[in-house]
Amino acid sequence: MKHHYVYRVTSLTKNKHYYGSRTSIVPPKEDLGIKYFTSSTDREFRNGFKSSPHNYKVKVVSTFKTREEAMLLEIRLHARFDVGKNSNFYNKSKQITSGFSTEGTYLSDEHKLKISGIGRKHTDEARSRISKANKGKIRTDEARLNISEAHKGIKASDETRSKMSKARIGKKIVVHPKTREIKHIQAEELSKWLEEGWENTNYSKGSKRTDETKIKISKGLSEYNIRNGVLPPSKATPVIVEGKTYSTVKAACEYYKLTGYRLYKLYRVEKVKEKVGTLK
Repeated sequence: MKHHYVYRVTSLTKNKHYYGSRTSIVPPKEDLGIKYFTSSTDREFRNGFKSSPHNYKVKVVSTFKTREEAMLLEIRLHARFDVGKNSNFYNKSKQITSGFSTEGTYLSDEHKLKISGIGRKHTDEARSRISKANKGKIRTDEARLNISEAHKGIKASDETRSKMSKARIGKKIVVHPKTREIKHIQAEELSKWLEEGWENTNYSKGSKRTDETKIKISKGLSEYNIRNGVLPPSKATPVIVEGKTYSTVKAACEYYKLTGYRLYKLYRVEKVKEKVGTLK
């Protein structure tokens, strides 16, 4: 059996109230202040009620047979006391038939700052959960493009750059041979990544490169320059993107309005031997 009821919680120290409605599978006296501590978005109030229930007075205003009847009384009480704007209430919005309304509600600068999330830092546990949730996630081309557009024009502050630099100290850089994806890893993890086929791009100053390494670097730089339209069109390689042929990668980048790097990330790009005219 379900119990539908409207309740009021009053802080004895601040003389502030909270009106709400609730549907539970146990009677209100076994629910409110024992298992349920309101649905208020005011964390200070809710946590205080939970940790120090003796500082709060609870009252079951009325019980009903249906959820709809309980909501109607809640709506009337919210309207009567104008709880969204009344400083004597913890409610930050008024219950209406279609949900909640914050019309006319005044938000303090402190509350606005909390909502914005500026300065909020994730705990190590939260970061770990976010990291696990994103591992192995494959984003669609549209999602990647949206992320790219959202970050355009954003410049990191000197402080942020300094933090990024310090975070990379002692780390190795590996590149996937096919996708050219770059990762910064711990030095002790290098052997593991190399076994999986990744390439190590780190080298010590003053060390001599082999002829084979020099050829690889030269080839890699040439491909990078071509992708980003650095080389003159006469020396650049024609490519096919999504079945359409372009005289240079630069022409393809201009058509899709992307950098060479993003073009190769989002689309399948193939080289062609014969040079052709630019697609218009």
